[in-house]
Amino acid sequence: MGKSTVPEVVQARRFEVVDQEGRVKAVLGMTPTGRPTVGLFDDTGQPRLGLIVHPEGYPGISLTDEGGKQGIEISLGVDGSTQVALTDSRARVRARLALTPDGSPRLDFGDEHQEIRLMVAFLPDGRPGMALFDEQGEIIWKVP
Repeated sequence: MGKSTVPEVVQARRFEVVDQEGRVKAVLGMTPTGRPTVGLFDDTGQPRLGLIVHPEGYPGISLTDEGGKQGIEISLGVDGSTQVALTDSRARVRARLALTPDGSPRLDFGDEHQEIRLMVAFLPDGRPGMALFDEQGEIIWKVP
């Protein structure tokens, strides 16, 4: 057998995988701000799944609807938290399920301005807690 012609390293700022018609179906590249990203696209060219490392250093996975709007983002925070965020058709976070850095679960519901209006959580000592907030973010009711 002859010597392999496969290069040891291939470098580029962007790689694209295309289908038989030349439509981009997957991309491995960099965002305009210099973050690494992987994207998978549907038959209409809309992004449907994305992998990214955010500027703060945490990884994220996003799933989008057929219009290319974000629907779900799963991420790991630099502070040790993990979260799943659900967004509406305008890509506004309306609900977030998270594990705080100490491992306590928390569920937030936001209004159309992405302000938390209802929070349900287990406190670090294991007690359950709940709070309601007004439009300015002030607590109007809480337990404990």
